[in-house]
Amino acid sequence: MQKRNARAERLKGEGSSAPTMRSTFPAVRVLRIGLTFGGSAPNSPAPQLLELHPAARAFFAFRCPYANCDGAFDLGGAVARTIESGLQSSQGTLECSGLRARTHSTREPCLLRLDFDVMPVYDPAPGEKPAR
Repeated sequence: MQKRNARAERLKGEGSSAPTMRSTFPAVRVLRIGLTFGGSAPNSPAPQLLELHPAARAFFAFRCPYANCDGAFDLGGAVARTIESGLQSSQGTLECSGLRARTHSTREPCLLRLDFDVMPVYDPAPGEKPAR
């Protein structure tokens, strides 16, 4: 549990010191990130849709949603590649590399799968109509 708490504090610190979306990706009006979880566990976490606006921090690392796992997912590379390539969307899959406490004395690989969609909405070029 100490490892999970330490990672959570590190992610929180990195997130709060990250630059804004406006300064990192000035052409992006809004960034939507869809998260869908799956794996061998009977109860997978619910899907999530994150929506980041220009004032939000440009930080894309997320703790594993399982409370007994010390893992995290980092979508920073996927987000940067998508936006720098000018793509309307991109998809990918990551697997949690953290360890989950199954009993008080055993820890096993988490292996939670994250399917993600990165969907930037760009500011229109001068003279263009805004996209919806």
